[in-house]
Amino acid sequence: MNNISSLVAQQPSAQQPQQEGSAGGADMASLSSLVQRAPGAPAGGGPAAQPPAPDHAQTVAAITHLGEFQRRFRALQAIPDIGKASIRGEVIDMMADVMGDGLVTLPQVMSQLKTFPSDPLAQKQWVDKHYQNTAQALQTILAQHAQAFPRTGLEPVPPMTGKGGVAQNHATMMGALVDHYKSRTRH
Repeated sequence: MNNISSLVAQQPSAQQPQQEGSAGGADMASLSSLVQRAPGAPAGGGPAAQPPAPDHAQTVAAITHLGEFQRRFRALQAIPDIGKASIRGEVIDMMADVMGDGLVTLPQVMSQLKTFPSDPLAQKQWVDKHYQNTAQALQTILAQHAQAFPRTGLEPVPPMTGKGGVAQNHATMMGALVDHYKSRTRH
């Protein structure tokens, strides 16, 4: 399922993407799919007995990363003509912005733009689906963290603004988070 969730959740990497089966994605496995495949991941939204919880810093990195994509998908959904006229230009602009902010690489953007349909109604469905996938990944990560670390609360996540708005260690934290879930899917 090659979709924007894999783009949303991937740490920027200098490596070229490689297709793998029907999941299709970059060399770095998508955080969204890793979260869903991890042993102990909530099935049907319910909590699991022992979730593979990310630590606090990884959770903050995931919230920052996925939250920024969710905000940008919401902006695309608010376009008055979505579903009636092509929004390809707006999607390309959004992808360029997130790439400029250091959230994704050019190969990841190109891989995802290949999946963007030309039909305006299908474009609306594409944006809606990716917004839902991003929201689900956020919910899952937060649920796993909350279950593993009860009563720790959440720190406010600053919005990502301007060029290079990503914290200096964001890419490192996203890499650690992906590695965290990768290690749990190998068993």
